[in-house]
Amino acid sequence: MVAHDGSSVFTSTTITETTGEAEHEQIQEIEVIFGTFGRIGGNALDKCKNLQKLTMVNCNLEVISNLEPVGASLVHLCLSNQNITRMSGLSSLRQLRHLYLQQNRISRIEGLESCRKLKTLWLYDNCLTRVENLGFCTDLRELWLQNNKIQTLKATNGGISELVNLQRLNLANNRLRDVDEFEHLRKLV
Repeated sequence: MVAHDGSSVFTSTTITETTGEAEHEQIQEIEVIFGTFGRIGGNALDKCKNLQKLTMVNCNLEVISNLEPVGASLVHLCLSNQNITRMSGLSSLRQLRHLYLQQNRISRIEGLESCRKLKTLWLYDNCLTRVENLGFCTDLRELWLQNNKIQTLKATNGGISELVNLQRLNLANNRLRDVDEFEHLRKLV
């Protein structure tokens, strides 16, 4: 299927071609490396009720969308090396534990209110300037933010200081000037 902008759309047919499975109900993992999908089609994942892991790397995705059908089962989502600019479309992913959105063009951390079970969040190589909106992710253990444009870690609502279970934090290659939030992070190794 081709979108209005000429890019392909990730569909249920793509899933059949990728997995070799015509019946999608029992599929637990989908992995696509290299593709030209502008987005995930509206009903592409409708029959993937048991999908636990979705990995799409270097597929030219521009938006996170249409993940609602796998909201009750998906625990691992990797959409790395895409053209994603916003962290939208995550609100249905209540079971999500691992989120990998590195190497995109994301400028703001947002949309994680429903992802309260999140343990791993990789947002390195994006366009972030602030660390915010993480207050809902109190179970987060690993946060990779290297190679962004972050300038400050001043204590803010939803900032790093609320991540009391954080064990691994990478902030290398940022533009950090102010670092206030580390005193609450007693579990960092």
